[in-house]
Amino acid sequence: MDYGFYNLSVGEFPDRVNAIALCRGDVAVDVCRSCVNNSTRKILQVCPNEMEAFGVYELCMIRYSNRSIFGVVDKQPSIYRANVKDVLDVVLFNQALQTLFARLIPKAASGNSSKKFASS
Repeated sequence: MDYGFYNLSVGEFPDRVNAIALCRGDVAVDVCRSCVNNSTRKILQVCPNEMEAFGVYELCMIRYSNRSIFGVVDKQPSIYRANVKDVLDVVLFNQALQTLFARLIPKAASGNSSKKFASS
């Protein structure tokens, strides 16, 4: 069964690459694969000489590295691009975000272990 999570390791040390890809839970398999393929091309254009990269896109995310990444959380990307649009009322925005997360977290955490996704 396809749950939108993929991982792959290719090569031998020191030329081994580990990769993971994850699609949003509401994305069809063909759309997911298309996002992963397009994102892979894009991240290799933006970071052509990097040994590690992490890209988050609208429908999927990809990560690759020459070191082990399976089951490893990387909390500090070294380079990122932020949304440059301003929030008019930061307090109201953060309250709305907290309300949304409070509804989505239990929904995503419930059910079986194969797919943890929720939307509002």
